[in-house]
Amino acid sequence: MFHVPGHVVGESRSFAGFVRLGDAAEAFVGPGLLDPYGAEIHLIVRDHGVAASGELLQQQFNDISPRFCNVACADIQESIHLAHM
Repeated sequence: MFHVPGHVVGESRSFAGFVRLGDAAEAFVGPGLLDPYGAEIHLIVRDHGVAASGELLQQQFNDISPRFCNVACADIQESIHLAHM
């Protein structure tokens, strides 16, 4: 289980993420992604409020505590994906 950094979603309302095989830099537990074809992926869309600027913006993305939210932070959508080969 690990954190994938986010970014501001603008007018296009598109977003993406990338996880390198075996990279455990953002892992909470475990060795990171080892089997992408057997992975269970939980995508959680989190509202952090109005985007801040500079260093505070990075804290909004990377610190899940409410102190960096302009409104009450909330997970607004979750989808679960099972990867199969």
